Amino acid sequence: MKQMVSRFGHIDGDHLTLLNVYHAYKQNKEDPQWCYENFVNQRAMKSADNVRQQLARIMARFNLKLCSTDFNSRDYYVNIRKAMLAGYFMQVAHLEHTGH
Repeated sequence: MKQMVSRFGHIDGDHLTLLNVYHAYKQNKEDPQWCYENFVNQRAMKSADNVRQQLARIMARFNLKLCSTDFNSRDYYVNIRKAMLAGYFMQVAHLEHTGH
């Protein structure tokens, strides 16, 4: 696990670390040997890819624009964080000075 985190880790947490793993998996053409050498569960990667394809089809069915930022763009992680916050804003907590 430490080796995987050192290769793919992101300072902003596990979600972005897993996204880095997914991008590396795709860049390596979904190679099972790459998964083995990098301690990555290929079945989990295939499942993630399947979900991504399903979401793309749903967006196409509803004529929703699929917009992506290039992985090498400096705005990439900023846009990912914005999307995550938009999706999870109801789960965000606010800590008052009183401790509540």
